[in-house]
Amino acid sequence: MDYGKYLYRQNKKHKKERQRQKHTLKEMKFFPKIEAHDYETKLRHIKRFLNEHNPVRVQIWMRGREKVHPELADSLAKRIIKDTENISKLQGELKPINHKVQFQLMPIGGNIAQNQDEGSS
Repeated sequence: MDYGKYLYRQNKKHKKERQRQKHTLKEMKFFPKIEAHDYETKLRHIKRFLNEHNPVRVQIWMRGREKVHPELADSLAKRIIKDTENISKLQGELKPINHKVQFQLMPIGGNIAQNQDEGSS
């Protein structure tokens, strides 16, 4: 085998490895007073990101008088976590930072979910 062919195969191998590692952090921004349709749309986007094995950072911003009622942001965060619990897990905890609450959802790997299903059968 000549050296050029060897380099070609090595580059191809490294390129495949880099493609497998592409998992970019996605962000989704919410506000406590969100309508049902807007919530469902954003939740659909979060689920799509998680199914593509991308972690999602969720930020709940509080404006004006909403800052006086942080429990609204907490209840929205718990609702998001509950609605995505079958495809994600919460990384860390809810972090209240000044005028926003932030948390990160990590996708549950497909192999892990398949192994759990096989074990229960």
